[in-house]
Amino acid sequence: MTTMVRLLSPVAESRRPDKQLASPLEGLEGKKVAILNNGWTSMDVLATSLERHLKEEYGVKEVQHWDIPIARAASKQTFEEVLAFADAAVVGLAN
Repeated sequence: MTTMVRLLSPVAESRRPDKQLASPLEGLEGKKVAILNNGWTSMDVLATSLERHLKEEYGVKEVQHWDIPIARAASKQTFEEVLAFADAAVVGLAN
């Protein structure tokens, strides 16, 4: 009797974005950054610290925060506001 063993790889295929990604920024000096916060306490702490570091260490000109619902996607309006304001965005979970 022959026994066949089938080996499966646990490595998933790389995800390919549906749309073209934005080009990387050359740096953050003078840029505006959006922070999207899902309301977890740890994200509140992280967002405050991140804003300070972005301004002090990277020369970011302005940081604005948007709250998004816990366990839900940000609204289309939120994304439009962020797109109109920011050169870069941080989307945080910090669970």
